[in-house]
Amino acid sequence: MKTVLMTLAIAMTLVVARPASAQRAPNTETRSGTVTEVQKKGRTRTLVVSIDGQEYQFPITPKVNLQIQLEGGDESLIQQGVYLEGEGTLTNNRLFLESAQIRLLPNGARAPASRMVKPETQVPGQSVNAHFIAGVVMSRQTSADYPEYEEALLRPAPNVPPIFFQKSIKPKVVTSDPDQIHGGESIEMQVIAGRNDKLTLVSATVSGGTYSPSDPKEK
Repeated sequence: MKTVLMTLAIAMTLVVARPASAQRAPNTETRSGTVTEVQKKGRTRTLVVSIDGQEYQFPITPKVNLQIQLEGGDESLIQQGVYLEGEGTLTNNRLFLESAQIRLLPNGARAPASRMVKPETQVPGQSVNAHFIAGVVMSRQTSADYPEYEEALLRPAPNVPPIFFQKSIKPKVVTSDPDQIHGGESIEMQVIAGRNDKLTLVSATVSGGTYSPSDPKEK
């Protein structure tokens, strides 16, 4: 997802893993293609990718930084226990969200502390009161002051205000779970090229898939 939200994940390290585009290591190159399938054998997962008509297989190991960006979410995903990342406008110590994504944390991962920051660089047309926010949702209810909005509180932290959003918001879902890949998605990878065009996968961002809900709550 090439949005300002990804800047939040990169610049402020509010998330567990960085997007592939921010993970470019020395001696790597970018390759783009289409995911053919994810092969499953026990707990092992192998990513099969078509690049310019040629098929490659990449084992998914703990060393691979895998980011999967999914569509298909709605406001019901913003519920108690999820890790929320969002961008909005700060007004009277309330942050009104304009976009959001739910990040599914890996099993056993501890959620980063809640935090709100201003963007490092100003995007043309962006409000001077624009802020990024991230944290675990502790509660949600219809706002008493603004009935057209839902109000949510994040895990308490200094300078983290309540957030407000309309029910029309459609948060994306970001995960590192390869079982959320079903084939046909676009993929951008950082790879190390060896002899005979052998590629070693360093990181990958998969996009274009649809979220298949199980439980987006913090694990």
